[in-house]
Amino acid sequence: MRVVTVARAWYWMLVCLSLTAASLSGCHKSSSTPNVGVVTGGTTLAIALSTDTGSTVVLAGSQMVVTATIVNDAQNKGVTWTLTGPGSLLNATTTSVTYQAPNSVIGAEFATITATSIADTTQSTAVTLTTNGTPTIPQPVLFPGNQNTNYVSYINVVGGAAPYVWTISAGKLPDGLSISNTGSSTTAIVGKPSTIGSSSFTVQVTDTDGLVATANLSLQINNQASCLLNGQYVYQLNGFVGEKTAVRAGTFSVDSAGNVTGQFDLKSSAAALASQAVNTQNLCQTYTQNFGVLPMGSTFANESFNYAVGQTLASGHMQQNDGTGQLMAGPFTQQDTTSFNLNALAGDWVFGLVGDDGQLNRLAYAGRLSLNAGGVISAGQFDSTAGSGFSPSVVNGTFAAPDTKYGRGTVTLSLGSQNFPLSYYVVDANHVWLVSNDTSTSTPRVSGQLTRQTGAGLLDATVFKMPSVMSLWGMRYAQSAPVATVGLLQLLQTSPGVVTVQSDVASEGAYDSYNLTTGQPVTMTTTGRGTLGLTIGTVSHRFVLYSDGAGGGFVVEPQSVTNNYGILRAQTILTLQNPITSFLTTYYLGGTMNPVATSPITNLAQLLIGQGSISGGITGYYVLDPPTGRMTFSASRLILGGSDVVGYVLDQKHVVLMGDSLSIQNSQIAWLEAY
Repeated sequence: MRVVTVARAWYWMLVCLSLTAASLSGCHKSSSTPNVGVVTGGTTLAIALSTDTGSTVVLAGSQMVVTATIVNDAQNKGVTWTLTGPGSLLNATTTSVTYQAPNSVIGAEFATITATSIADTTQSTAVTLTTNGTPTIPQPVLFPGNQNTNYVSYINVVGGAAPYVWTISAGKLPDGLSISNTGSSTTAIVGKPSTIGSSSFTVQVTDTDGLVATANLSLQINNQASCLLNGQYVYQLNGFVGEKTAVRAGTFSVDSAGNVTGQFDLKSSAAALASQAVNTQNLCQTYTQNFGVLPMGSTFANESFNYAVGQTLASGHMQQNDGTGQLMAGPFTQQDTTSFNLNALAGDWVFGLVGDDGQLNRLAYAGRLSLNAGGVISAGQFDSTAGSGFSPSVVNGTFAAPDTKYGRGTVTLSLGSQNFPLSYYVVDANHVWLVSNDTSTSTPRVSGQLTRQTGAGLLDATVFKMPSVMSLWGMRYAQSAPVATVGLLQLLQTSPGVVTVQSDVASEGAYDSYNLTTGQPVTMTTTGRGTLGLTIGTVSHRFVLYSDGAGGGFVVEPQSVTNNYGILRAQTILTLQNPITSFLTTYYLGGTMNPVATSPITNLAQLLIGQGSISGGITGYYVLDPPTGRMTFSASRLILGGSDVVGYVLDQKHVVLMGDSLSIQNSQIAWLEAY
């Protein structure tokens, strides 16, 4: 009999409540997310929560009644109630409680009410309520616009009560632009600006109770040919050509006139190129707000990429869009040219590599190494999905110095009996991107990262004292097509060497939502190599981890059917004693970084997340669990392989998401970056 937890039920309940509050229909519960928890020993008990308004939003100073329905509570003992966050609980009984929202709230605040079974105190269910107070407009981000080019920028209000009225109360929008007024908490500045120059204005919103919020803004309109990107950037792309793995890394520079130059390394089943030059007849274009097209024509092909860039114009996400049959996507960021030397790169590193062996057999590696100022590797060790056991193997190799123009160098990593000729591109002194660079199309094609490791020689299991999220990709071929497995796993240390893991996995057409497993053993050596034993449902897993010493690192699962590989990232926003207490409206961009299936490879140029809703390029609703940072989304269109998406808040700037697709070729993972 499978062991699950009662806590699963409330996520779907909250999503349904949010949809009901928005007058939408069609909310349904996935069959893989049961409403009951099965307790060891055969006793079935379930707690479901509901509110008297059918919503999880309450206004400041108001009250909301939360009712518990308990199934198989033989003696009708009911529940006890606890509150985390602002407000208070009144009139508590064993079946209901009244939540009193605080009187004074600016924007929105979260409070979590937990119902714990009296008959079995190990079973509990929680609901998170949002208290809306005095409306406030989080400072919007307005990218420069281009003359005679479509423009859209979203602005959101937090707090208050719908419907809302949006106006320009002072100043004037650039000619050709207007502000939308749909009555919702989100408005948009839209249109096609006709005049070059800068405009200052005040956006005002008034809620249904007459409460007002304002934001003073300015907007620059540039000439039609101007590009948002300017400077030298490094990028890394992963994807497919003809449904076979393809990897790429390189640099591009954009000058003040929008001209694009650069070079790249590409390895696929159709081409193997090293130091390929990008021609000078390429012109970067801005299409709307923070989105545009980046041509990179060369003697290899006339290629172009959609790009989305953040507020500082220093980093973003790109995706191939040229019909060449290369389905690739990944991040880009400005390079630190002062790190283009081996002295800057000397030190301890952890690394991850993922791809295939050139013959449709997936390969993934995780390890660590030390690098001296002469480029010589020492103290290197690794584990791989191709390994036959769980003992680390030795890493050897030598780094050639990077060139001073592009920050590109070469290295041959000897991983056991396998030699990997690679190019590397320096991002900065703490990050390096790797890609295969040999000239054969039938040898391994891998790409990955080097991340600076701190504390080598002194590490232990305390590296897990901060909650971390493991993002996993697995892939195998079925009938010559890639079949995907993706997962998000949160690690919460309960004592040194022991973690609780909650997981969501979309594996080859089956979605297993919110498994909670306790007492999982985790080890860590002084050099940063660790192991994690984990049972999800009836399946046992054993992961090997290489820690960067700061809560992050790389992960492989030797001997797994789908050759799982992953990235570990700390949740710096969260501790077990300090749940998320605020999550204001935030703008995000991002997309797929390590595709394990050919579709959909996603690029999200602008996404506005806040106050329970999603707007921008996608509309929908989300629910946040403040104690864990776990988020569930219901989106208006298919992203990452599903319209239902789960994710985790990693910090105030980053969210990781995965789709719950039931298609074996669609599930993906993406990172979102706030701007």
